[in-house]
Amino acid sequence: MDKYWIIGPPGSGKSTLSKEIMSKKHINWYELDSIFWKEKWEKRDSKEFSDRIKEILSKDGYILDGYYREVSDLIDKDCTVVLLKRPLLVLYFRVISRSLSCILKRKKICGENYESFKRFFSKEGMISYTGKQYKFFENEVLGNSFSKVVKIRNNKELLDFIKKL
Repeated sequence: MDKYWIIGPPGSGKSTLSKEIMSKKHINWYELDSIFWKEKWEKRDSKEFSDRIKEILSKDGYILDGYYREVSDLIDKDCTVVLLKRPLLVLYFRVISRSLSCILKRKKICGENYESFKRFFSKEGMISYTGKQYKFFENEVLGNSFSKVVKIRNNKELLDFIKKL
């Protein structure tokens, strides 16, 4: 069965691509942020998080959406890793638009949590986090540990990847 790990900074299109793969391949999609974060932005215990990930990875096929260091140590090295590397301005535009929409509509994110203006503009908020993650993903985060790594930098590369599914 097919196994995918979609990684990249906020706003890079991880969830959108995951949904596309899910509809074409008919395999389950798991958003890691929804597994990691408990209510009121409380972090899940490391062992509990790892146990839930191991359960997902035991399935025949899956799509993991998001990057957590502990996941890279658990995941099958033959999994197809898709690294979405979009320009920083694109990421900021998408993150700001999405966050404002979620705040104004009181839409749940990351499981049972809500974004707020206070959190959005804080040091831990999405604007700051997006910049940090952009820098993180600009460096090679995976090394040579995975046999199938696809880097997508633009819409043409994304459409080409989707056509090949």
